[in-house]
Amino acid sequence: AIGVLYVFDQIPRQLQKEQAEALSVLSRQVINQLEARRDLLTLRRIGIARQQVESEIRFQAHLLDAVQQAVIATDLDGKITYWNRFAATLYGWSAAEVVGRSILEVTPAQISQEQAAQIMSSLQAGESWSGEFLVQRQDGTTFPAWVTDSPIHNEKGELIGIIGVSCDLSDRQQAERLLQE
Repeated sequence: AIGVLYVFDQIPRQLQKEQAEALSVLSRQVINQLEARRDLLTLRRIGIARQQVESEIRFQAHLLDAVQQAVIATDLDGKITYWNRFAATLYGWSAAEVVGRSILEVTPAQISQEQAAQIMSSLQAGESWSGEFLVQRQDGTTFPAWVTDSPIHNEKGELIGIIGVSCDLSDRQQAERLLQE
């Protein structure tokens, strides 16, 4: 029950059957209107909450695109599920070109394929990996990258994917060579 409908009259009297039925119909209509209003308010709150969640997701996606490092996520099979804007700049592939493809086909240089497979096996076992790694761009040019890969777990602690962050070490290595000369 939502509430009680009170009817006040200046003179106390006994209601006739038709009057009682009319009040009963009126009370059902009022209840229906109140329930509809409550449902509408609930839907508005849900809509506002959904907009807030969507806004938060968009903000987080913008954060990942603002990072000046490649951020790449894969499922456990190594299929790319996320490729940020800087990954596109660094590797030369757009997200549309790589999402759904195997990370092993896209980023490791040919010479690094065996090491890449070993790293993927460790990641699939839930281990993190970090280190220098030779990668390649879409045009086939290679460069040294610092890569940090970590497993992704869901709220139940189950391993559901892998996230990697990489940056180009070419400038740093060139500066180190110049300092050594």
